[in-house]
Amino acid sequence: MISKKMENILFYTAAAAALIALLYIYSTFTQKYVGGSDWYGYYQQSLLMKSGRVSLETDLPAAKYPSIAPLSFYAINGKVVGQYPPGFPLLMAIAGFVGLEFYVNPMLGVISVILMFLTIFTLTGNDKWTAGLFALLWGFFPLTVYGSTYVMSDLPATFFILLAFYLLKTKKLIPSALALAFSLAVRPTNVLFCVVFLPFAYKELNIKQRFQYGAWLAAATSLYAIYNWVVYGAPWKTGYLDISHNLSTTIFARNLRFYSWEGLVQFTPLLLLLALFALWKKEKHAFFFAAWFLVFLLFYCFWASLVDFWWWLRFLLPAFPALFLLAALGFKRILTALRLHNHILKHAGTVLVVALVLSTGIYFIYRGNHYLELWDKGKGKLFYIISKKVAKEIVPGSLVGSCDFSGPLRIYANIESFGSFHMNSLLLVSDMLKEGKPVYVAVEPWQRETPGIKGIFDNFKVRRITDVGTESWPGFYLYRILSQKYQVLKVPPL
Repeated sequence: MISKKMENILFYTAAAAALIALLYIYSTFTQKYVGGSDWYGYYQQSLLMKSGRVSLETDLPAAKYPSIAPLSFYAINGKVVGQYPPGFPLLMAIAGFVGLEFYVNPMLGVISVILMFLTIFTLTGNDKWTAGLFALLWGFFPLTVYGSTYVMSDLPATFFILLAFYLLKTKKLIPSALALAFSLAVRPTNVLFCVVFLPFAYKELNIKQRFQYGAWLAAATSLYAIYNWVVYGAPWKTGYLDISHNLSTTIFARNLRFYSWEGLVQFTPLLLLLALFALWKKEKHAFFFAAWFLVFLLFYCFWASLVDFWWWLRFLLPAFPALFLLAALGFKRILTALRLHNHILKHAGTVLVVALVLSTGIYFIYRGNHYLELWDKGKGKLFYIISKKVAKEIVPGSLVGSCDFSGPLRIYANIESFGSFHMNSLLLVSDMLKEGKPVYVAVEPWQRETPGIKGIFDNFKVRRITDVGTESWPGFYLYRILSQKYQVLKVPPL
């Protein structure tokens, strides 16, 4: 028998090695190039914050030409502002001062594993082996790896609500309130967590503590409201503008099927059974954890998003810590029950249960590597490559329209771009041609049928220059816009 001291040494040595390995994995496979909407939007907003700005400078007036705003930005009150909340870009901006903006999520990913350990350790009465096992599973969970290696806000949004819960449980009330408030600045839909968490906190705290918690939460949240007021014109407005059109009852069944099936495939039936077992046994806080998960699931079943690829499950990442906590409690309950049996059954059963759970981790790694494109070192690099190709083909000082590339053209090629997806782009192109400015449009293969692109081809004579695409994205044609076909622009129906 090894001593308690030696056991602790072995455990924490193994834990440190696992964390170092995870940091290496996350850092190696983290995204270092951006484009499209989310990736570019977060990164560009971080660059603006680092320079002390909230609006993007453009050569043309945004009030007259709102299409000058790249994808994920839009013109409001004559300024080009980002559509995303400030929390994640702020973290990137702070890290950017030391050149680590693309390592925010890898670092948060590793810290989230530590946080998951501490939370389970607290909930299970200081069971470090259960906490260590499920924290490691969390670290290799495909959605966690995705959130830790892509420039997206899913992992930060998840991290700060889990942090708020842990800090509340350990009676660190002010830090908990600040973490909860910041989570809203990362992703406003974290208010869903508040719906179930604040009643939970109310029961956990006495009257004095409730007042203290509420006061700090309100004060911290007001800072986000002030930001919205300055940038978007009102405390309650966010860059997402009106989201009501994204909510629909007609897609509920479709989304429920997708989230249920994809969630089962990613989380595994074994861990779900452990979570359900904990719920059945009414483990401490089990119903709160169930409500935590369900409130996100129900909301996103009404949310009009694509459900054609596994990573759309990322919307539910802030909900999955609840299932991991439940599964850990279920696992702990089974091990406790096994210890009541005779020697052979106790050890054989324990080995079997632990082996099954460990096999889930192997499944997470295998699936992430072979099916989910998580172990790719070149995430987003095509945006850099194609932007550089476009720069070589155009006349210096040209204006280039694009959709998903309207952002990276600015960052990687120093090209003044406009959003070809915007119907105002027709007026912008017309005016620039009259001024004699060279104008091009780079048409992504997946954007050819958008109204904006159709409008450009219908209203202007164009000449195809070359295919600036790659083997992965062939048929990515660059066109020069030569002249206007008609005296009066013809705007196609949306």
